[in-house]
Amino acid sequence: MAVHSSGLEPLDVVRGEGWLIANYRLVQCTYYGPEVDQAGFEAHLEQLGREIDERDERERVGVFYYVPDTSGMDSPRRRALAKLLDARKDKLERTTLAYGLATRSPFVRGVLSTVFWLAPPPYPYKVSATALEALEFVAEHLVYLDARALHDSFMDLLEAQGVRSRQAG
Repeated sequence: MAVHSSGLEPLDVVRGEGWLIANYRLVQCTYYGPEVDQAGFEAHLEQLGREIDERDERERVGVFYYVPDTSGMDSPRRRALAKLLDARKDKLERTTLAYGLATRSPFVRGVLSTVFWLAPPPYPYKVSATALEALEFVAEHLVYLDARALHDSFMDLLEAQGVRSRQAG
């Protein structure tokens, strides 16, 4: 694994077609791109379910989801994701410290903010316009997390995968 400019390294990385999950110490970072086809989506759901199921019950983690372009997440996919999360809601409540999601879409930010207002997750959450803002929120709930270093490491990782991530922040 190459050393990132921040000096912070993920413990492990799982790559799929158009998506990536990087697990850092106490923070799980996920990228979901617009080019994810149905097979890639199903692989992403399977991996996400496995990641949640395998979480250590003695630790709570911060979760960061980066979806700069939401065109790859249509209504059937959102329902499938909601079903997966709902089936694991007790585990998520016990193991999630804070959740930050970043997307450039003002519409999606508004919809998610409304959904979370009506049915709030059992942990602190924030829907943001930039990756750094979402990671800063997660960092507020974790002692000693350098949000900028994590952001830079994750963006470097995405760039190494050919994702043009810096333009979205």
